[in-house]
Formats: sequence, C-alpha cells, structure tokens
Amino acid sequence: MKRRRLFIVMLFVAYLAVMPSQAQTPNKLRKKYGAPDNKGHYVVRPDIVIAAALADDQQPCKIIVKPQESSTLRESASNVMKSDTVTEVLDELMPVDQRGKHLRSIIFNASCAAMSTDEYERVSINRALTCVLGGGVTSAEIRWKARTCK
Repeated sequence: MKRRRLFIVMLFVAYLAVMPSQAQTPNKLRKKYGAPDNKGHYVVRPDIVIAAALADDQQPCKIIVKPQESSTLRESASNVMKSDTVTEVLDELMPVDQRGKHLRSIIFNASCAAMSTDEYERVSINRALTCVLGGGVTSAEIRWKARTCK
C-alpha cells in the first residue's frame, strides 16, 4: 500500500514538473488569438504580433513579440511597443508562476538602445529597448531552456 501511495505521489510530482513547461502550443495560440497570418504571426494586441518557433515535440522553444509590420510610412513610430503592454503579453504567454525561480537580471545600455534579460529556472526573457519616441520595447523574446528549436 505504501509503495502504491508513493508511486501516485511521484506521478503527481512528475505531472506538476512537466505541466508548467506546456505553456503555449500552436493549438492554444490559435484558440486564444485566432489563426496566424500568412507569415505565421499571431496578432496578440493591435499592432503587436508573436511568432513561435517549435521544438521537435511541437512545444514552443522560442516566442518573439514584435510590432506588426506596417505598410504606412510611419515605420519608426510603429517599431516601438509600450513596455507595460509587452509585459502583459509576456505574462499571458508565460505566466510568472510557471517560469521557475528568478535567477538574475542583466541590463546592457548603449546610448539610446538597451537589452534586458531576466533569467528564470525554465525560461529566459529578453527585451530590446529604445529611447526613441519616448521609449519602449522594439522586440521581446521568451526562450525555453529545456527545449531546442528545430
């Protein structure tokens, strides 16, 4: 009886260990954001899209958040996303409680451009920042540590 109980507990713990890494499959992304466009991008907010790269198990190994390409001439304005909005999107795609323990934060500044990285046990989250047009994020990326992109 004790062995059976121990086995059930071990199965449950294994499930909990795997569950957080099941963040966003293509089906979940399609259900939440609709069908991807012809470039494979999902529109997550007005003028903001994501692109997912998949590992062999069809789980995302990397998701990039970026401004939607514009056909207008105001390209420089459309290349900057509000930091708060990007944080909301990142939190939707990989909730804080699924990232694992926060290990470190690194920021590299170079004049008007910066790169910030937040390292967690399961993922790294990178943001490319700019001071242009009042500041903001030009792109962001979630990269899963346990998965290798194809």
